[in-house]
This record gives sequence, C-alpha cells and structure tokens, in this order.
Amino acid sequence: MALHKRAFGNTVVHSENGKFVVTITAAFSALPAITWNSISPPASASSQDAYIALVSTRVGALMSIGLKDHIHCSVFRKYPRKLPTTEELHPTPEEGIKAISPQYAGLIPIVRSLVPETYRMTLAHQCTYKGREFIHLSLMDKSNMLSLVITRKVNRESFRAEDMLPALSESGIRMYQVGVQRFELSAFETSDYLVNFTSDLDKRRNTELKMALAPQVQGFLATHEL
Repeated sequence: MALHKRAFGNTVVHSENGKFVVTITAAFSALPAITWNSISPPASASSQDAYIALVSTRVGALMSIGLKDHIHCSVFRKYPRKLPTTEELHPTPEEGIKAISPQYAGLIPIVRSLVPETYRMTLAHQCTYKGREFIHLSLMDKSNMLSLVITRKVNRESFRAEDMLPALSESGIRMYQVGVQRFELSAFETSDYLVNFTSDLDKRRNTELKMALAPQVQGFLATHEL
C-alpha cells in the first residue's frame, strides 16, 4: 500500500492498483496549527493501524518504535475538552494504560523544566502498544505536539546493530535523527533503554529540545539500569 494524497485533514491510503482502502482524518494532516481538543481521530482501530504501519515503514525499525507509540497514544488520543492539570494527568481506566509509576515519575519535572512554558503536559503514563511497554510523556501548545517515549530494549536492540550513523553527539550521547511526513524524530540509547523524542516541530527546534533533554533524561535513566 502507499500514501496517495493528503488533503485538508485527510490521508488517503490505497493499494498499488489505485483502489482506496481507507481515508484517515487526524492531526497529522496539512493543517497549519492545532488547538486543544481539535483532533478528530479515525473512527476505527484498523484505520489508525493502517496509517501507523504506513508511516513506520519509511523509517528504520528502531526509529519507528517511538513514532508508533507517539501517533497511537498522542495524535490519535481523544482528549477531554479541558486541558488537564498536573494533578489530573493520571489516565482514565483504559486497556493497556496505567499511571506513570513512582520509578519514572521523576521524568515529569525534568521535561517540564526544559520544555518551553507555552507547552502543557497532556499525558504522562505507561502504556502498551502491539505488546511493547512504554513510558510516555506528551506535551502540546496551540500549534504543536511533542512526545518523549522510552522503552526497554529487547533482543539486544541497538542503533549500531542497524548500522545507523548518529546525526550528532551531545555530552557524549550519540543521537539519531530522521523526518517523515510532518514528524521529526530524534533518538538515543542507553544500555537498557531506547529513548525517542518525536514532534511536529521543524528540524531545528526539534533538535534544540532534544539536545536540552538528552543529558538529563540519560542521567535519570542511568539510575534505573538493570
């Protein structure tokens, strides 16, 4: 399957012979900006999975891990009408989602202190997508959405094993970057974790935030290595 076109708010996925399969309406469309509670998720889980599968095939396997959870959990989330306060960040009961554990709650003040004050944290939880567990913090302002997605490595995963070359290095941390559609992805790894920062910011601003966050997040995770 391939992406046929992106109209205003629509992504059309079709087969190679031109037959339409599904039309997806969501925040990743060619909209100039997003506003709180303006996102209209696809009606079905299959439509969501179709788009996620389509986008993830355009980046490397490890880079796609955080991207998948960002789209599934943040872009396609049905948010309440009122932006949650810090005390209200605990998720409502939902399959595969639980409140962030005390073990990782220290990530919240780290992210808040380094991300511009115009961003409000919209979720901070631990979730499961396609059988994989994630620690996920997501923030939003009037125009953009960003996520910090962390997952433990399995089967000796490594960017080096994928023969990926780091785009840059900050404080000795090798960082990897790729862009796909409206998303900018930045990632690094520790001994036990894959850390992905995904946003719809431009590459420069995405890189600046990633470079600010990476040393602090790495330092925090170093205390939680197996």
